[in-house]
Amino acid sequence: MFFRRAVGRAHSLTSCILVATMLVAYPVASATKDEQRKKEAFRELQLGYVALEAGEFESAMLHYSRAYDLADGDEQKFNAAFGLGSGALELARLDEARQAFDEAHGLRPDEVSATYLLGVTCRRQGELDVAVTYLAEAAVRDPNLTQALVELGIAYGGLERHADAEKVCREALGKEPDNTEARLGLAVALFHQDENDEAVVQFREVLARDSENIRAHYGLGLALIFAGDREGAIEEIVFLNAHAPELGADLHRWVFPDS
Repeated sequence: MFFRRAVGRAHSLTSCILVATMLVAYPVASATKDEQRKKEAFRELQLGYVALEAGEFESAMLHYSRAYDLADGDEQKFNAAFGLGSGALELARLDEARQAFDEAHGLRPDEVSATYLLGVTCRRQGELDVAVTYLAEAAVRDPNLTQALVELGIAYGGLERHADAEKVCREALGKEPDNTEARLGLAVALFHQDENDEAVVQFREVLARDSENIRAHYGLGLALIFAGDREGAIEEIVFLNAHAPELGADLHRWVFPDS
């Protein structure tokens, strides 16, 4: 009531129209500004993706950081946080990756990719119990994500839960029989459970697919020692001396403990 009386006394009809136009136009201008911000965020997300695919990880993080600051809504925030985490993980900047993937996971708890990469980051940070939780969740949510099982097997191995590591590595191999990491994880799990003959078989399977795999040569050498094949272990020492001298020297001490 006061507003109508004030307008009637102080303003002409033209002034009243101007005021009314401004009141209507302001939300439109605001909406245009918001739309522009959203478009800018989308552009930065696209540039971040291109840089990430090209292996330009520092550049990718710069674009994703801008996208995060400009983000309009949870969808853009998630994509920006996920991109930041991906770039940081590639650069081995694990604290930054952890923070970004935590943010992405919080925005979309059901998004398997964020859960999985959060688990991978935690494993690389050495927080194995936490890693197991996220990796197991990712493996259950997406049965086709074989790598989640492989990473879970590595985490179990680090926790010396070798029977669990064997189980998930066998499960991974059931899905992807040619998965070298899964077979190597199985071989290591068997070795730590004193199943040396079977470990030798699995290490040799790895080498049949990847003849230069240093970890498999070293593991095979150890398994051969405990399986009673000293000559076979010496062959692995020869290979390692040529390709990884420190591991060769370490295996030599196992074969010749009194030297």
